[in-house]
Amino acid sequence: MKQIPACTHIKDDGQPCNAIPVKDTPYCYFHRKYYNPPALPGDKNYQAPLLESHASIQIALTHLYQAFLTKKIDMKETQFGLRILQLASKTIMAMEKAAKQKKHAEPDLQEVEYVERQAERTPEKAAEITERKPVQSVAAEPKRGVWDPYGCLSPAK
Repeated sequence: MKQIPACTHIKDDGQPCNAIPVKDTPYCYFHRKYYNPPALPGDKNYQAPLLESHASIQIALTHLYQAFLTKKIDMKETQFGLRILQLASKTIMAMEKAAKQKKHAEPDLQEVEYVERQAERTPEKAAEITERKPVQSVAAEPKRGVWDPYGCLSPAK
């Protein structure tokens, strides 16, 4: 059986990536950007990734680091780039937090529509629907008409 190649990147926890690599490279699409960027900051044709996710910020941070180590940019430019990436990261985290809070704050639309339709029919029934009734335990009372020789269905005391 033919063995499928895997990305040769080793993650921080020591586990291999194991994603399918891009043709004629040892890395997957994501890790190829780390190891073989087409250009780095400081190059004339460098195009920074869109800062729309934590992964894209990580790629830009790696590019910034590589450009600093290869002396394509100086310390001042590196610090400026780091501040931009820090701001982008905080913005993404704030947007994720707001989306999470909004998700928990909004009621289920189908449930709201159902209650509104019921309210249009009769206000009394709408009040019944919105009230939460306590759930009764099944084992609280034995079923009638069931033969129970060992008393398993009797209520707990």
